[in-house]
Amino acid sequence: MARRKAVFGECHLCGTHGKLSFEHVPPEAAFNDRKVLLHSIEKLISADDIAAAMEDTSGTQIKQRGMGAYTLCERCNNTTGSWYGSAYVELAHAAMPLAFDPRSRGGVFVVASIRPLNVLKQILTMFCSANAPRFAATRDGLRRFLLNREARAVPGGVRVYLGLVDGENSRVLRQAGLTGRLTLGAANPILLVSEIVFPPFALIMTVDSEFDDPRLVEISVPFGRFDYDQKAEVPLLLHAVPSTTYFPGDYRTTDEVRRDRAANDAQG
Repeated sequence: MARRKAVFGECHLCGTHGKLSFEHVPPEAAFNDRKVLLHSIEKLISADDIAAAMEDTSGTQIKQRGMGAYTLCERCNNTTGSWYGSAYVELAHAAMPLAFDPRSRGGVFVVASIRPLNVLKQILTMFCSANAPRFAATRDGLRRFLLNREARAVPGGVRVYLGLVDGENSRVLRQAGLTGRLTLGAANPILLVSEIVFPPFALIMTVDSEFDDPRLVEISVPFGRFDYDQKAEVPLLLHAVPSTTYFPGDYRTTDEVRRDRAANDAQG
């Protein structure tokens, strides 16, 4: 077996420069242990027929180890994984059946027995990997919040939202660093959003803004009130949303995408 070439760079969490380890996003034990195909965003943007382009596997990159990248130093990878990873895995395994339950599309109320702070910190660690290496450094207190397992003060301006992925009507996995979204006529037209869509969860992180889809529930404040490793019964209203395009935060069905495209063509 060929030996993998070492990867060096800046750790997305602590900021040190050195050898990086492969960080699964989400954790490998949370169903992220099979190969995935990565599409080129340039190819999708330039395509006349997005659906056909997403079915075309030519030019795709195959990730044999699952979704992830070399983003964390070994110390940060091992430390955060041992502190927070199992709590997220437990929740993911409990929630997976709901992602394929048709009733979840209209919202399902559950009481989850979880370790809320651990789950929140695992999700934020994942978003650090999904974003540029300097992201954690630009958010006051984020590094301390994640590298001190006892810290409870969620950094100001950072919000995390949770929903289910509609397992029957979704076509793509998505991972996006902070992306600006412009909505004309909205009260807050500019939204900075980062996203991870990997069953069973659709995860959104916003910076200095609120996510505008009520189907995803904010967990940053309520989960941040608990102590490290504290287990609690947490009520959650979860909605299953479809992932059918490459746009972060876009949870339209295939029929809705076609309807909107037809309306735009008629106006154009």
